[in-house]
Amino acid sequence: MNSLKVSKPFSARNLILGTTAVALFALAGTINVSVDKPKIVLSKQDTALNINKNLLLSFSIGNKRLLSDLLWIQTLLESDEQHYKNKDLNSWMYLRFLNISELDPNFYENYLYGGLYLSVVKDDLPAAHDIYKRGLSIFKEDYNLNYFAGVSFLEGKDFPAAAASFEKIAHDPRRPHFLPSLLIKLKKENGTDLK
Repeated sequence: MNSLKVSKPFSARNLILGTTAVALFALAGTINVSVDKPKIVLSKQDTALNINKNLLLSFSIGNKRLLSDLLWIQTLLESDEQHYKNKDLNSWMYLRFLNISELDPNFYENYLYGGLYLSVVKDDLPAAHDIYKRGLSIFKEDYNLNYFAGVSFLEGKDFPAAAASFEKIAHDPRRPHFLPSLLIKLKKENGTDLK
């Protein structure tokens, strides 16, 4: 008969292995606490995940509004303050706002706050202008969208677009007191005969 060999639970070999494991664990803990680890800093631009809009539209399965809301919330939670230096319409936030506008073209806040965030915080005027233009194609007479888009266009020296946005709110009671004189200057800048 073959008999099974059963090792003794407290043999010298097991004691040495256990002691070595505890010593290595203590050594690893000491090294972890005492050694400064290199700090790895990655920008949100490098780590953001943006899904192709055609893929999003294909897999939304009729839940475009839900998906756009989830993208909006995720974008707000992950937003950063780092300026985007390139003017190539490749900012991660612009691509997110673009996807949201493709999923739900009537998402007003995406245009208003997305354009504001891109122009003021990210300093990405070309991206902000594109988001504003998309919003103004749907909400043509909206006061806030026209006002902030006009300011952004003015900052980017797109005087015809600024004049067009400010012209739409020129007779609104909420308009700033300086808007009529600004419109005259913009029209003059665009070469309009003021006679």
